[in-house]
Amino acid sequence: MLVQTLADQSVDCPRLVPNGPIVTGTVDGYNGVNMKERSQAADPLAMLYVPCSSETEAAGIGSRLLAERLIACANIYASRSLYRWNDEVADAQEMVLVCKTLASRANDAAALIEQIHSYDVPCILRIVPAHANGDYYRWVSAEVASSAPQNAS
Repeated sequence: MLVQTLADQSVDCPRLVPNGPIVTGTVDGYNGVNMKERSQAADPLAMLYVPCSSETEAAGIGSRLLAERLIACANIYASRSLYRWNDEVADAQEMVLVCKTLASRANDAAALIEQIHSYDVPCILRIVPAHANGDYYRWVSAEVASSAPQNAS
């Protein structure tokens, strides 16, 4: 990356990305870190993976999380699940709810899911993506951080 020195000279220097490769680029933020990257590193996107008993349940949970601004987006997918429950193997159709939020909101979202989910032991997995494009990250951030509706365009 190019770093502007006090003498108004630019110098090339590599920057280490946590758990990632050495990258180069221009500096437009604080302490040699691009501000857009810095905020994403400080509060990364998180996805919550939540199997539900029905599409109605998945949509209800997703809608409630959206209404409370705990998530920015929810996707619902059909799934066939094989698992052991009460000493028997189950083969069931489920609907998987995938919610996108920020890591700072994920615990509150998971707590609400646990309260309203119909399963005795709901699966609520938090997945932190290695990368998200900047525009999408900023949109998710705005959706879960504000109380005024945002445009999703």
